[in-house]
Amino acid sequence: ETLLSPVPSRLGDGGAPDWVVRLLVQQLYDSAPEIVRTVVGVLERICQDEHTLDQVLALQPALELVGDL
Repeated sequence: ETLLSPVPSRLGDGGAPDWVVRLLVQQLYDSAPEIVRTVVGVLERICQDEHTLDQVLALQPALELVGDL
């Protein structure tokens, strides 16, 4: 397990805080593939919450940046 593994259990009824979602989406543009892979994994977990998924989609991240992760 990683430090970020407990993230979903910490989400309240309103999903992830806006600032967390914004920072994670910004990290999708990082040049280090290991950072992008980690962020994609975290986003996959926290986007199980519908509100958080809506937050991510509203930011319109360029998903082609994640390639074949």
